[in-house]
Amino acid sequence: MTAYPWRLRLDANHRSRTLRAATAVSPCFRAGRCNANGFRPGRSPHHDQGRWLASVVRGHYAYYAVPDNIEALRAFREQVIWRWHRSLRRRSQRTRMTWDRTRRLAKRWLPTARILHPWPQQRFDARTQGRSPVR
Repeated sequence: MTAYPWRLRLDANHRSRTLRAATAVSPCFRAGRCNANGFRPGRSPHHDQGRWLASVVRGHYAYYAVPDNIEALRAFREQVIWRWHRSLRRRSQRTRMTWDRTRRLAKRWLPTARILHPWPQQRFDARTQGRSPVR
């Protein structure tokens, strides 16, 4: 048993949660789908798609970027890149989107995985100077 019981839930569920979240991005690239603002990622230029995907990835990181979850964050980013590559390859019959070009787009637009939240003992360790009003 680990000292951090919340880690067990992350370890047990991170793969299914990551795939579920990345799969939710896929239908947005199809032609008829759009989000609440009327934005249709499948028909937009690369820079609009990159900006939209960056906000999706940043939102995922804002919630799931807890300590010891870096591998799940990297897996989510890789799944989003893979699905973006598939959608970009479907857009043309003549030229193929190569993985080199997709990696350059991902490097430019998608944030890399990093931990945003501190450990719980650092986060909730309140220190006061002088007389504490909570005495």
